[in-house]
Amino acid sequence: MKTNKSFSKRLRVTRNGKIVARKPGQNHFNAKES
Repeated sequence: MKTNKSFSKRLRVTRNGKIVARKPGQNHFNAKES
């Protein structure tokens, strides 16, 4: 697992610089489908 990819999938940085954390369950579910 590359730290950069797993980190970017869990946290999303907006243009304003805010960090939005996704729910772990949705993160794993979406990661497999996308």
